[in-house]
Amino acid sequence: MRHCIIALVILALSLSFCIVSSNAVRAACSETLQLLQKAQHKAYAEDFSAVQPILREAERQWKDHERFFGVVLRHDEADDVMKDFAALRQYAVTHDTDEYLATGASLMATIEHISSMSRASYHNILLAPARRCL
Repeated sequence: MRHCIIALVILALSLSFCIVSSNAVRAACSETLQLLQKAQHKAYAEDFSAVQPILREAERQWKDHERFFGVVLRHDEADDVMKDFAALRQYAVTHDTDEYLATGASLMATIEHISSMSRASYHNILLAPARRCL
C-alpha cells in the first residue's frame, strides 16, 4: 500500500509540473507575441524609431524566461527564436522593412508553434514521440 501512495504522489507531482509549465510557456509566448505584433505594425508603417524599443522589450521578456525554456523546450526551438530576434534587431537598425516583416512573421510563427505544442492534445501527446523517431 505504501508503494502505491508513493507512486501516486510522484504521478501527481509530475502532472502538476506539466500543467504549471504548460501555462507558463503559453503566458510567456502570449506576452512576447503581443509585443511582436505591435512592432510588426510599426514596421509596416516604417516607423522604426518606435519599433526598436518595442522589440527590445519583447526580447527582454523572452530572455526573462530563457532558463525555464531551457528546461521545458527543445533547445533548437529556443535557439531559433534568439536568432530571429538578432536578425530583427539588425533589420530595425538598417530600416529594412521587407526583411523585418518577413523575419518578424517567421518569429511569430515559431513562438505560436511553441505555444501550441505546450497545450495538452492528442496530437502533441501521441504524435510527438513518433516525430522524434523519424
